[in-house]
Amino acid sequence: MKRKKKPVEVEIQAAEVNDIPVKKNKTKNLVIAVIACFLGLCIIATGIILPFVLNDEYTNEKGVNPYAVMKLSNGMTINYEIWENECPIAATNFIYLAEIGYFDGTIIFDSQNGWVRFGGWQDDSLHRGDDNKEFLAKITDRKYGDSDYTNNKFGYRLKEDTARSNYYDTVGVLSFCYERSATEFQVAASSDLSLTIPNDDNQDWKVAPFGMAADSESIANIVAIAALNRDETGEKFKHDYYRAPLDEDGLIKIESVKVTKKNADKWKKFSFMDYVKGEDSSKVLYSWYSTKRVTGTKR
Repeated sequence: MKRKKKPVEVEIQAAEVNDIPVKKNKTKNLVIAVIACFLGLCIIATGIILPFVLNDEYTNEKGVNPYAVMKLSNGMTINYEIWENECPIAATNFIYLAEIGYFDGTIIFDSQNGWVRFGGWQDDSLHRGDDNKEFLAKITDRKYGDSDYTNNKFGYRLKEDTARSNYYDTVGVLSFCYERSATEFQVAASSDLSLTIPNDDNQDWKVAPFGMAADSESIANIVAIAALNRDETGEKFKHDYYRAPLDEDGLIKIESVKVTKKNADKWKKFSFMDYVKGEDSSKVLYSWYSTKRVTGTKR
């Protein structure tokens, strides 16, 4: 009688049992890692490329007016369209000052006669163009040939070039005082304006419009600033005829003025001294003071 053969027992190793799930897990982890790396690279690439794509600091398009964004310490933002194509002298001056940070950290120093005024005055009642040595030391392009304007880098006056002189009493219009100071500016907060400066021998306040508040919110902010109480006693800002508007925190500072949509051909290698002392200087520059500013006297 033949003896039945016992079935052959096959010993299955644990590793063989788990082999398929392990391979699946490895594949899954690899796919996740590849996806994670891809997404990471996308995020990095976006962070590098997107700012260049969205950056509109310069433009090669002709006839486009620059756009200025002024941020204030009270949370307000005022946007301006700068009429560079129609008013190149005043507009160029304003854009240049914004580019070198001239306005940053200064205050809105006056609010009266329907105007809100800014440009150069600090909360210590000193003027950036004369007394802030740290700032002045950073501006190195104030020499031209044998002429050295180091001691009074901002004591210049520009000629009027506005093509929109009839806009001076339009709420939101941005102007500068030609024949007086090229580094102080005013925005119309009312259509009922006075063109004389209080306590200044009734001299004419000659304004040259060169820009306009770009939206209704900006205009509303200008009007709101003009409606604030003013520093009548000179407690916050000491000056004979400026009346600084005061919000709940006191003086209103200009945190920054940034300009975009600038003409690339002009502004990427712009030299202000070459501009005002160039071949057409007689059409641009009215005068350059050799002494301290004459825009007012500190108490």
